[in-house]
Amino acid sequence: MKKAIMIVGFITALAITSAQVFKFMHLPGAGTALYLTGLLLSVFFALFVLDKMKEMSGGKVFASHIAGAASAMFTDLGISFRIWHWPGADI
Repeated sequence: MKKAIMIVGFITALAITSAQVFKFMHLPGAGTALYLTGLLLSVFFALFVLDKMKEMSGGKVFASHIAGAASAMFTDLGISFRIWHWPGADI
């Protein structure tokens, strides 16, 4: 799990950097890059929260841990939708 978190975190950091370069340079595809960055960030947060909860419970994964990771993912996606004014953000 730690290796997956490290890989997703590295890819997310690269995506954030490239999306910002695209946005600042007004290059085509900046919106898509920001969208993918939001998705990657939400997956990273979900994996991170799930791993921390697993460590705190002695290596066991409970349904509440999965619910916490899913809520972290949906919260981050909601924030991304609101910040970038994407369709569906009102929901």
